[in-house]
Amino acid sequence: MGTLAQGYIIIFAVTLAGHSIGLTAGVYACLLVLSTTDADEDDWRAPAVQLGLAAAMMLGTKITLAFLVAALLLASAARLLRRSGTSVAIRSLLLASVFPLLAIGPLALHSWLTTQSPAGVVTAKAFHAAFFDAQALSAYEGTRLLFAWNFMG
Repeated sequence: MGTLAQGYIIIFAVTLAGHSIGLTAGVYACLLVLSTTDADEDDWRAPAVQLGLAAAMMLGTKITLAFLVAALLLASAARLLRRSGTSVAIRSLLLASVFPLLAIGPLALHSWLTTQSPAGVVTAKAFHAAFFDAQALSAYEGTRLLFAWNFMG
């Protein structure tokens, strides 16, 4: 699989497998949220662990899925809140949140401590990270625009 961009063939097969794992985990997480049923004091842990592991896999393959991960965790807690009460919803949310935080937390912390930006150049402008010079920010912006224009710019 590839595309022609200004005379160069760009191959996407290298990242296809990795991204498919994250997207599969995303579909699984959505199904978990949609299939949330009444949970009592005994059976809320397994679905929370499954959702948390799926969320961690999503973040591990593509950090830009962080907003979707947060939305899925909150949607799951909201459904549990309506069906099973506050205690179960809060405990489920906390347990499910542990896995994605363990997956991405150490990397974000290391990035923040070394560059003053939790997601490197992606969040450098928002955090006013002096570590990245104008050339690095320009290169990132150019790459982002190249993808936004589907390599036709």
